Amino acid sequence: MVRLLVLYNQPSDVRAFEKQFNEVLVPLTKKMAGLRSYTVSRNIAPSLRGEAYYMVAEWIGMTRQQCNGHFNHPKAKRRPCRLRMLPS
Repeated sequence: MVRLLVLYNQPSDVRAFEKQFNEVLVPLTKKMAGLRSYTVSRNIAPSLRGEAYYMVAEWIGMTRQQCNGHFNHPKAKRRPCRLRMLPS
């Protein structure tokens, strides 16, 4: 089982980010094979760098193969992100 944390920095255009997140990412997330749950947190306390993340999303329940398959999907590849898989 994979536990994936996605850390979002403060977007330059909050309205556009929220629209993209709610209209594109959330529906895609709900279709992920093996996903048991996902949560979204806002108003996160500052990190050690002194900066607060805008939002943190947590996805739980996929296998590593399902997770890799999701991020290799053409729709996922069109979105720039830095993904780092930690050893399980």
